Amino acid sequence: MMKRAVAIKKRTERKIEEKQALMHDVEYASCLSLHLIVHSSRFLMRLNGAAAGYEGKAVFKPKTFDIEKGDRIAVIGKNGSGKSTLLKMLTGSVPLLAGELVKASNIIISTMPQTAEIQGTPFGLAERNGLDPGYFLMLLRKLDFRREAFERDTSGFSQGQQKKVMLALSMAIPAHLYVWDEPLNYIDIESREQIENMLEKSAATIVFVEHDRKFIENVATKKIEM
Repeated sequence: MMKRAVAIKKRTERKIEEKQALMHDVEYASCLSLHLIVHSSRFLMRLNGAAAGYEGKAVFKPKTFDIEKGDRIAVIGKNGSGKSTLLKMLTGSVPLLAGELVKASNIIISTMPQTAEIQGTPFGLAERNGLDPGYFLMLLRKLDFRREAFERDTSGFSQGQQKKVMLALSMAIPAHLYVWDEPLNYIDIESREQIENMLEKSAATIVFVEHDRKFIENVATKKIEM
């Protein structure tokens, strides 16, 4: 029993030391960034008369466009026009009902839904999603999270904090394409500016829905109107 207790104590101490070292790295990390993977194909997706919807009924008119490497595509339109459904069609969570949608081979897509239920500590979320915890926590620090929040359950976070966690999760996933649905909801002005600056300087490919017109004008290289 004594040996077992000593072994448990050593493991606990080692985990504490690892977390302390990790927090030191987080404090001195670089600026906000995406974990981008560059695909060998020029076209990540090609849509030809593609439409999607629910119960066999399309919710938007067929769309034809390409998603090329480096594109930052804003999907714009009135509420209820099918913007979120289009994003879900791209990620495969809503079935294609008409036309063609051709994806580059072995493409990895990182998504950020409009809403999602998250729970567990940031440390735990990184572990469950197979992410580099140092990179994930660095992103949260850059998004103005205090270090003590890393040990708290995210289900008790404010809407703005939860949105930042969802953003950081998507940003920390190595991906060829990022698909974000209203990423700036509940986000403070300083963090909005950081996200905007990051995307403007990044070579990342992203398709997004957002209502902030200034953000769209500054970030988008293409627009798809619903």
